[in-house]
Amino acid sequence: MKIKAKIYAKTLIDSLSSDNLEIISQNFWKNLQKNKQYREMPKILKALDEEFAQKNNFLLAYIYSAEKLEQTQISEIENKLKSKFGQNILIKNIVKINITGLIIEVDQQILDFSLENKIKRLKQAIL
Repeated sequence: MKIKAKIYAKTLIDSLSSDNLEIISQNFWKNLQKNKQYREMPKILKALDEEFAQKNNFLLAYIYSAEKLEQTQISEIENKLKSKFGQNILIKNIVKINITGLIIEVDQQILDFSLENKIKRLKQAIL
């Protein structure tokens, strides 16, 4: 039986306070193997981030960039987002080689600071 990524994530988050973390992690991997769901790991990890953020009253923000951002850059973005949304922010920096600039996804909004988007807006302004 295939288990949805969100269920894996919720179960893992709920079990963090357990004394049996080793057994829980072993069972998690056994279930993934039994259900042949290794390819679902990116979805499970994303659902885990979302579940953790929700449980701890954070907004989850994904920052897509060509290179890993330094902690000072992440902190600066986090402070600006916290000010904009009025809530604590949990940031995940995801490196994507084909991006020049930054794309930030938070609270179902996309803030696109990529070079591609800037060129696109410039073309629209000219035409």
